[in-house]
Amino acid sequence: MPKQREIREKVLLSLFTAATHEESEADLWDLCFEPELGRISKLKIKTLKHQLQSFPRLHEEFISIIPITSTLLRSYEQKDAAKALVTARKLSEEFHRRFQKLKADDDLDAFFTSAKGLKSALAKLDQLLKDAGLADLQIQRLANLTVKLLELTNRSTLIAEPSETSEDKSLLPLVKATNEYNLLRAETAGHVATIQENLDLLDEKTQAQLANYSQEQIGKVERNILRLGAYEILILKLPKAVVINESLELTKRYASYDAAPLINGVLDKLN
Repeated sequence: MPKQREIREKVLLSLFTAATHEESEADLWDLCFEPELGRISKLKIKTLKHQLQSFPRLHEEFISIIPITSTLLRSYEQKDAAKALVTARKLSEEFHRRFQKLKADDDLDAFFTSAKGLKSALAKLDQLLKDAGLADLQIQRLANLTVKLLELTNRSTLIAEPSETSEDKSLLPLVKATNEYNLLRAETAGHVATIQENLDLLDEKTQAQLANYSQEQIGKVERNILRLGAYEILILKLPKAVVINESLELTKRYASYDAAPLINGVLDKLN
């Protein structure tokens, strides 16, 4: 489970980011959780390189026999299989290029989209070859390579969306990191939604303790620290001393040190 301090920091960052950026909601979440998403991406790439290390060799062998197997399929009047082979070749070459260029800071969406396309093409080719039932040795070799490549693309889709039910132990670090991220994001989203629903009330309560300040005179970071603290005291009913202490820690980390007395004074007067 995410630690409360970690959740509190993400809530503050989410509130502040929403107030200072014009990106879509999805992009805002990505900004707030950039470190976590970066760690997951690195784990995915590390796992991909381990799981798919045999792909380049199988790909090259697959490509090398396409000219003769394509001709053979057409001679056996297996035109659909021949067409499927052409499609699989094109998608395998695209996937191979992307796999060879994988880097730690890559956006993996395009890679996994490529993997899904290749998986679909290989599955179609595999079925057509089975239906053809040809005993030709070269066609059998093609069929075996198709099955092996299909197995590898299946692995890549498991890495894209790791599941706790996976029996592959090499995926456990990725599954753990993904679960921790999902829990942290869900907890953060729940608190942010409640704060936004009660924003007028929270601002009213804190403003009442700011006789010499207007909301506009307070920095955006400090304003959101006050909103978060007021939310924890008035709505979550957390111990005031704990909330003030944690709010001061946030102030030291994200705001100016001079703002600490103001944050402490406002939150201490809330009831």
